[in-house]
Amino acid sequence: MCSENHNFYPYIEGCETKRTNISGSSGIDTILLAWHKDIAKRSKAVLSRMRYAVIERMNASIDRSQIESLIDEYESALHEEYDGDWYDKYIDMIIMAGLVRSATLLESKRTEIKEVFPKDLIKEKGHINDSTIKYHELAIQKAVADLRNAMNEDYERSIVEEDFNFKPYETIENTHKKDIENSYNATAEVSGVGMLNQTMITAFVINEVTHFKILTNDPCPVCERLAQGDYTVEQVFEYDHTIEAMEDVTGRPQNSAKRYYAENPYIGMIPVHVNCRCSWSIL
Repeated sequence: MCSENHNFYPYIEGCETKRTNISGSSGIDTILLAWHKDIAKRSKAVLSRMRYAVIERMNASIDRSQIESLIDEYESALHEEYDGDWYDKYIDMIIMAGLVRSATLLESKRTEIKEVFPKDLIKEKGHINDSTIKYHELAIQKAVADLRNAMNEDYERSIVEEDFNFKPYETIENTHKKDIENSYNATAEVSGVGMLNQTMITAFVINEVTHFKILTNDPCPVCERLAQGDYTVEQVFEYDHTIEAMEDVTGRPQNSAKRYYAENPYIGMIPVHVNCRCSWSIL
């Protein structure tokens, strides 16, 4: 999990030896895999367009105006492929998975349950959609800014160093994988697991469940720690529990995590991190 989790806890002794299976308790791995494949398909389209854009300019001497032209085309390609609500179908599938999972858990404990429908999740889905759009927009802004810096640095280096071969497409590809593919995959993970757990908690609350536990087979030490407790519905949304566990386990301040949870307070305690596969259950 540590390597799959973008080295979330690389400084914890023994973390690198933990298993790296990304499947977990949430039961939505197939949906997330389809979401990742969609991201990869769109990424391939962007890079294919940019490969041809670079080839078209090969006959001319690359200068700053050509660089700006490539950057503009890259930004246009990103918006063409990634703008819109193309990811909405995955969120809808995750809502349905959450409703089925919560109903199954409730039926194992009770003889009668109140049925919950997707329309009961309008507010929660709106939160997830808003955060997904926000992080997509930030990723594009960062990718364009980073590409401009990288292209200008490589161009300047090609002027100073005769042996340096400026390869615009390689610079574009490297920046794209770092800023877009990694960021969009991480957003899919967090949005997907967040939506699942929002769905389950909503279904549990409608059925008057008052105490919850975390199910996990995630070897992340923070998740393992949180799974030992039981929580009221109020505590489910008190992300301070997650921050406290992170700081205790890692021995480090979690400022970036605090910012994330503060910006997305509706998320609550789960997901704990990128690639988190924890889910809520009932006692």
